Amino acid sequence: MNIHYFALLFLVSVTCSTTTDVEEDEGVLILNENNFEEVVAETKLLLVEFYAPWCGHCKNLAPHYAKAAQQLRREEGAVGTARLAKVDCTRHKKLAERHSIRSYPTLKLHTGDRWVDYEGEHTAEAIAAWVRRRAGPPAVTITTADQAETFLAQSEAAVVGFFAGGAGAGSFLEWAEREESLPCALATTTEVADKLDAADGSVAIFKKYDELRHDLSGPVDSVDELAAWVDRLAPPLLLRFGDNTADDVFDSSGDGTLLLFTPADGELFEETTAVTRAVARDHRGEMLFTWVDVNEKSFSRVLEFFGVKPSDAPTVRVVRPSDMTKYRSEKGGPPTRESLQELVTAYLGGELKPYLLSEDLPADWDAKPVRYLVGSNFDTVALDKSKTVLVDFYAPWCGHCRKLEPELDKLGEKYKDSKTVLIAKMDATQNELTHTRPRSFPTIKMWKKGTNEVVEYNGERTVGGMTKFIETGGEYGKAPPEEDDYDDDEDFEYSEDYTDDDEYAGHDEL
Repeated sequence: MNIHYFALLFLVSVTCSTTTDVEEDEGVLILNENNFEEVVAETKLLLVEFYAPWCGHCKNLAPHYAKAAQQLRREEGAVGTARLAKVDCTRHKKLAERHSIRSYPTLKLHTGDRWVDYEGEHTAEAIAAWVRRRAGPPAVTITTADQAETFLAQSEAAVVGFFAGGAGAGSFLEWAEREESLPCALATTTEVADKLDAADGSVAIFKKYDELRHDLSGPVDSVDELAAWVDRLAPPLLLRFGDNTADDVFDSSGDGTLLLFTPADGELFEETTAVTRAVARDHRGEMLFTWVDVNEKSFSRVLEFFGVKPSDAPTVRVVRPSDMTKYRSEKGGPPTRESLQELVTAYLGGELKPYLLSEDLPADWDAKPVRYLVGSNFDTVALDKSKTVLVDFYAPWCGHCRKLEPELDKLGEKYKDSKTVLIAKMDATQNELTHTRPRSFPTIKMWKKGTNEVVEYNGERTVGGMTKFIETGGEYGKAPPEEDDYDDDEDFEYSEDYTDDDEYAGHDEL
């Protein structure tokens, strides 16, 4: 689950003399090639952030990460110590390579004998709670009404198992051992059960949103059934889209996600979120529902990806995460419960047609040596078997694409009079195809004359390199099947982490 909460968990004791000599930044240890292994070896519980200074997501995380470090430091004493640290991967590349860092920020917890990835929310509360949870027992034991009240007050959601004297709690505790986000408590007295109006042998989810509470009457024998019950009922019916929930929205294992695009301060906000939440309740467990604030600048790429303008709001899109196919309702106007129900039913029934972005075809699309393609004319031009057609799929905000542009122009000039070779480009943020979906920018593909065989280019981005690619029939610089070209290409992401004038030097994480 992608919701993380505060839990009253004990921290393991740590004896670490080395950390007293390590430079700190707001309570976060600064690690490098010289001190990394020693600090890791002498610290039983150490969370390390692998980051890059230019990464926008890392910058957003920094104050939350520092606050989490300070929270854990304040708790040092009788319950022990847990430390947070960070590594600048642009300065310590060998450390990044050793730990297989592929995106920023990456957070890894060392527990004394192994590394565990942190994939939760980028908030101080969530990070600190997760570290405590990894250090402590699977469920806190509560025996008094006051303890129960304190425990439930500290979290947006929590799970309590009611087992008098602990008898019959085996399956609950086994589930709690597996659960990585929700705080769990074991209530072992009738005082607590009476206070919370719960039957012995039952389990309850307590929430500060939606239905507030769910009860599962005993006996609780199946760990998998308990996990499925909690996973279905604990999350909010309508998630707010952001850094903390983006992974859920675009999770390829999900059946589908409905996104409501609306301004948070819009006059229809309460009405449209209420009807969306109602439909989400009807289809709980079938798909995910989320809302996106169209006035949030950092989400401009999300709006661009779904073909939504702020002036369109409130409006709705559906995405199938496995292949990022998008859908929309053909009905205009603000979403209603009826229109949303109809849209969701049609999507789940496989009755919706995909929605593909396409610009209007410019009148001068073929006026230059590098032809300009859009969704509506792509197949006619690129799949013309009388020619070999090389296409650059680009994004206007991509620094690597801008570097490629003059070389592509030279290539177009070279082949402008050719009857058998054509050079083209397409803005892949504004135009989509059913058969070709670039995974990074720029992506260069060639459709071969006579067969329309598609070959992706992974060679040097120069007029010379691309010429050899064309002249060898796609053998020179050919990309391996199903692999992204150039590790430093720019993936789709939803944040405005850099401006058009910035030199982008890698990925940060969605």
